[in-house]
Amino acid sequence: MTRTMEHRTIRKVSLPADAERVMEVFAAGKAIMVKSGNLNQWINGYPSLEVVHSDMEKGGGFVIEDSGKIVAYFAFLPSPEPTYSRIYAGE
Repeated sequence: MTRTMEHRTIRKVSLPADAERVMEVFAAGKAIMVKSGNLNQWINGYPSLEVVHSDMEKGGGFVIEDSGKIVAYFAFLPSPEPTYSRIYAGE
């Protein structure tokens, strides 16, 4: 089934109003990862509400809405990311 996205918008996160839906989006993403065999990413409570709060405080937390419903979340934080400074054998 193909679904047409009628009206998509990107906007900054507005917590706490968006928090519940963002966490639902994360849960759906985690379920997709598990179903596809990705068992090692987004574990141990990550990403968390605290991550979203931190992104928001830095001015970089955004949601994508489809006809007014939050369907995705991303952080746009243009800076060096220490997590990715050293990657060995895919870890």
